[in-house]
Amino acid sequence: MTVQFHLPNGWRASTPWQPISDRRNAFSVDDANDLTEAFILAGTHDERRINLDRAEMTVAVGGEMKPAAPLLCSSAENVLNAFTNLFGEVPETRKLLVANLGYGPGSMGGGLFNRSISLLIGDKMTLENRSFWGQFVAHELFHIWNGAEAILVEIAGKPVRTHHDILI
Repeated sequence: MTVQFHLPNGWRASTPWQPISDRRNAFSVDDANDLTEAFILAGTHDERRINLDRAEMTVAVGGEMKPAAPLLCSSAENVLNAFTNLFGEVPETRKLLVANLGYGPGSMGGGLFNRSISLLIGDKMTLENRSFWGQFVAHELFHIWNGAEAILVEIAGKPVRTHHDILI
């Protein structure tokens, strides 16, 4: 199935789908499930790509967060390389990582939803505050390997799941 977006001049569409090289903002979609379970970011955001062996990630950063795109992309690539070294390989996948300002100062939210990853961070990403947002990026990217759930804490020796993600 093919999806093409007709957007204003200077805009782009970012998706986790395979771009069709000879058509602007056109993508090949596997099936109806892939169509309904994917993020689409359309606008004047910054878009970059990370390629690792059998995996490709489109990193789309919008709004006031746009100047942080190079830092986020290099940080995400470092995390992906570290996990690849730890686990021996990267799963074959194509993902979209979308980052924007969200919530309030000091907050983080988001998750992995099939082939799309959301990062809503309450402060602009800088090198100085990377210890704050970097662990969140690493947590979300870890889902590429661990899939459905992460056990974030244990209370009285019992795992407490603080969120659930869709299996990839």
